Amino acid sequence: MFGFFKKNESVAERIGHEINIKPAFVEEMVSRMGAERGKLFLNTVSDRRRDPDALEIGIKTFFIYQVIKNAHPKNVLWWQSQLAQSGYSPDINIQDIEAAFMFLRDAGADISLTSEFLHDYRKHFM
Repeated sequence: MFGFFKKNESVAERIGHEINIKPAFVEEMVSRMGAERGKLFLNTVSDRRRDPDALEIGIKTFFIYQVIKNAHPKNVLWWQSQLAQSGYSPDINIQDIEAAFMFLRDAGADISLTSEFLHDYRKHFM
């Protein structure tokens, strides 16, 4: 059980450091995922040896979570600028959304709406 919390802190700190935000924002997202999906997310993001893009998967999932949570244009633009300033593209593709929605299912993301989400995001924010 304590390993879960330690891994959560480690992943939250890495994502937070990468995009210059407080790790507590990431920890909140992981807690909203539910135990099973949160553990899967933490294991996926922390396994950089198997997948060198693991951290970016975590960052894109966090970004998509923020867009789902508050799609107000000023909020989305702020998060886009955080990504861009940190060297990450705010452009997302269907694979990014599918991965994020899979992790965020228990937080209210509907996997059947991935195409609609991408269309709306690109129409309004890209």
